[in-house]
Order: sequence, then structure tokens, then C-alpha cells
Amino acid sequence: MQAFLKFVATQMYRTPASLQRTSDCFAPSFQETAERIAKYVPEVRENIIADIKATGATEQDVSQMLQILSEGKFTVTPTREFALYMALSNLELVANELRKMRWEFGSVPQSDCDLILGDHPVTLADVAGENAPAKPLGLRNPTIEIAMPLSSRMVALAHWDGTIRYGELAPGVADALNERTLRQIHRFAFASFASKDLLKRAIALRGTGPKMRTRRLQQGEKLLMWTEFS
Repeated sequence: MQAFLKFVATQMYRTPASLQRTSDCFAPSFQETAERIAKYVPEVRENIIADIKATGATEQDVSQMLQILSEGKFTVTPTREFALYMALSNLELVANELRKMRWEFGSVPQSDCDLILGDHPVTLADVAGENAPAKPLGLRNPTIEIAMPLSSRMVALAHWDGTIRYGELAPGVADALNERTLRQIHRFAFASFASKDLLKRAIALRGTGPKMRTRRLQQGEKLLMWTEFS
């Protein structure tokens, strides 16, 4: 079971959408750190200027670079390698959290459509109900449901309550799971059948899944930043 859970954790974090979220999560702090270093650490500015002078930069180029550094008119983003490292470093921790959950392995009823697989194959959804207070879409949300299609007719589901069981899904669940998958795809969705209606649905739903926002709050000279998922 532990090997399966590590596989699920990998499918959660080693995907284009997840790597992009990791990059987006760290980008504001990287940017703020770089701006403060450029503004308050003269040795860094001197080293940058020395580097561009060594390439044959003119005095005008140097002047423009100093203005860029002093005004923070540059962009710093994490590399893909950094995002990948952060994703892989979390796998063991995530797998241990998944091990505490209750897993269900369900087959699709004969009357239901096949499951769709997306390039972000593990989806999270709060199943508390429409009138329940909104909670973050994280693993420790007590009403979170994790879903990962294993084939076109089988899916693994996880919750914090209930019992581990095997059986058939309720009618209509497959379509609801497909909608979640389509909402969270990054670029690709894979289906066992060709359908123009499915393509239209994928285009309409793509990008409507959970969003991540990084908030910045300036308090005097202090800057507070936190990330929210909704």
C-alpha cells in the first residue's frame, strides 16, 4: 500500500499544473527578497555592475541597470528545477498523510460513461456540501475527497472518515469526477472515446478549478505574505 500511496503523491506533485503552482507560490517571496537585496546590499549592486562592465557595457547601460535595481524593475521567478526539487522533497510527507486516510476503490457502473484522465490526474474537492463554510483545499481539510482514476472504469477515492472498501460507484459519480478532472487539466485530457461534445466541455471547463492566491500585506517596514487555495 505504501508504494501505491507514494505513486499517488507523485501524481499530485510531479505534474505541470502542480509545478506551476509551486513556482507561483514561491515567486512573490523570491521577488521581494531580490528587490530588498538589490536595494539594501551595496555589494550585490557593485557585483552586478562589475559583471555587466566586464561584458563591455557602456556608461548609459550601467546607469540604466542602476535605475532598474533601485526601482525594483526586474522579475525573479523560481526555476523549474527548484519547483521540481520542492515537489519531490514533499513526497514522503504527503504519502504518510495519505496513509492515514480511508481509501475506496470503485468501479464505474455499466450505465455510466468512462472516466477521463487529465495531465493533473489527482483531484481534490471539498464534499461538505454547498451550504458548508468554505475551507482550504488541502489534505487536512476534514471533508476533502481525493480522486485518482486508475483506468477508464476504476477510480481510487480517499476520505478522512468511513471504511476502506471496494465496490461499485453510485450512478452519476463518474460524470462528476470527469468534471473535476476537466476543471483541473493543465493542457491535456485523455479519453477512451472521441467526442466533439466532450472537447467542447473540456474547453469550457479548463481553468475553472481551484485557484491559488498569494496575498501581500505591508505593515510598516514588514511585509507579510501568505498563500490561499480556494
